[in-house]
Amino acid sequence: MENKRLIAAAKTAVILRNYQRARQRALTKLANAHPEEYKAYLKEEKHNDHTQGKAWIDIHGNTSSSMDTNTGANTDRGRDTPEQTRNQSRASNL
Repeated sequence: MENKRLIAAAKTAVILRNYQRARQRALTKLANAHPEEYKAYLKEEKHNDHTQGKAWIDIHGNTSSSMDTNTGANTDRGRDTPEQTRNQSRASNL
């Protein structure tokens, strides 16, 4: 009985993972086909989440209110990247 439940759970997990991957691929295709609409919807969803007190998490797991929805990239203006820090220290040593 326990073995059947484990098999069913594993099968469900695989189905869900495959569905999520397919959905992500479809979303990527739509975003590439209609970038301005995608950015508008993304900005709207970010605003809705912000009004509900939900935080957005960047690729590094940080929550930041300065994520740029126009490019889809995190432009955490408060912090320099490690490469920027190295370049700044090199420039100051010259």
